[in-house]
Formats: sequence, C-alpha cells, structure tokens
Amino acid sequence: MNTVVAVIVTYNNSAMLQSLLADIASQSRPPERVIVVDNASSDGTQEAIKTKFPAIDYIRMPENTGSGGGYHYGMKAALEKSHFIWTLDDDVRLYPDTLEELLKGFDSLKRGCKLGAVRSVGENHSEHRPTRLHIIPWRGALFSSEAVSEVSMPLSEYFLYGEDLDFSLRLAQKGYLCFWIPTSHCVENRNKGKIEVRLFSHVNKFYNSPFRLYYAFRNETAIYLKFEAFVPFCRTMLYGLKVILFFLIFGGEGKREKIRAILKGISDGLGGRLGKNPHYDSEQEQEVPGPKIA
Repeated sequence: MNTVVAVIVTYNNSAMLQSLLADIASQSRPPERVIVVDNASSDGTQEAIKTKFPAIDYIRMPENTGSGGGYHYGMKAALEKSHFIWTLDDDVRLYPDTLEELLKGFDSLKRGCKLGAVRSVGENHSEHRPTRLHIIPWRGALFSSEAVSEVSMPLSEYFLYGEDLDFSLRLAQKGYLCFWIPTSHCVENRNKGKIEVRLFSHVNKFYNSPFRLYYAFRNETAIYLKFEAFVPFCRTMLYGLKVILFFLIFGGEGKREKIRAILKGISDGLGGRLGKNPHYDSEQEQEVPGPKIA
C-alpha cells in the first residue's frame, strides 16, 4: 500500500488546527503519518497537540519561519519512507473521503502523463472532471514523493507567500503535470488577511496589512525574474500599480505604510533580497478595516 504523510504548518491557530486534525482522524482512508510543524506558536498549540493528539509527529520551530520554512522542514521530514506527501494549511476542513478521492484521482491520471501532484477543490468549483492546474498551492495538495525528491524542497528564504509558486514552476521545469480532482474537497475556513471591496460592480480583493503586502509583492517579483517569466512579471507590476492607486484614491487607515510596503517589496524582489525581513514581522501585524467602496 502507498504510504501517505500529511504535513501541516501552523502558527497561533490552535482551534482550527484541532478541527483539521479531527477531520484527518476521521478520513475513510487516513494517512499513515501526520507531521505538524509549529512556527513557535504562543497560543497553547503544543500543549493541545500533546494532550489530545499524542500520535502526531510534532515539530516545534525555534522561531516563526513562515510557510516557506514550515513546508521546507515538514516536507523534508515527510520524504523518507513515503510515496505521497499531503500538504494542508491549518485552517481548512476536510470531507470524510478527501484523501481517498485524491488517491483515486492520482491513480487514474498517472498512466497517461508524468504526474507530480493532484489537489482538492474548494467550494463552487465549476468543473466536474480533472483539469490541469499550473500553480499548485499547499492547501489540499497531494504530491508524489518521487517528484518532490527530484525538484527538492520548498525554499525557506521566501518566508511567506510564493514558495508554492516557485515549487510549482520547478515541477513544470522537470516535466511534471498537476491536476484538480473535483471529487475531493478541502474547504478554507478563514479569510487570510484580505479585504473585499466592490468598485463599479467589480469585486476587488487586496491584502490589508503592510506585512502581507510586502512579502506577496517581493516574492512574486523575485520568482518571475528568476524564471524569466516576463508576462506574469508585468502582470505583477501592473497589479502593484493598481493596488497603490486604490489606496491613494480611496485611502483607508495606514495607507502610507501599505504603499511603502508594496514599493519596498518590489524593490527587494528586484534586488533578490529575500529571507525574513525584521521590519515586516507577523507579530506586529495589525489588521485594520479597509475602505468600503460600493
């Protein structure tokens, strides 16, 4: 039987993490091993895991290494003696057959291509059969351990955002394909720092803290330069201009800090200055209401 190792990266989200672990335990086809990488949470995560889920392989990082560091170390630990690595964010909920359907989907597709990964769908997915997926975020993705071994680990220097984009592009360079599996469901359970604004009958979504804006723009800029992807690089630059103009025109609390974070992120991305930036620290993040435009 194929061995599946689940990898979850968590940070100060104990309640949702516990719900996810309960979902994993209730799977019709559970993974053989579950690894939780805790980015130095201060909300009682360690105590909850050891008390309620003693069979979990718990790795506590000495500091917050972000999703980049968390998945780097978690997938590295999972690679040994596994056929598949199942990556999950700590804020998702699973259907009872989520993993079983992923494995069935992988098995049905592997005969016709060099298959690297399959991914569960979220709510309101429009397709009813497997479709190509060019960028594969961590949420609900099942990776072939063979593919992970060939492309190597996610890069911890991105810290937050974009390490999955870089990993996806490296998979593509090696000729691996990825697919959505519409019979497998994995549902996000919270808004990850974005505001939603309706402007001229169009809904726009933006990150709403300098911390998130900095890493999102820095890492996309650096990654598209690295892979010489000119078209998406230009899209990122245009999107940055759009967000800056939005904050300039419509304001909102802390707009100068947000604009400064976008510009600094793009500048550092262009200069290849990666790693954890102490000026943009998740501990200092403050989510403030964004402008409401109807």
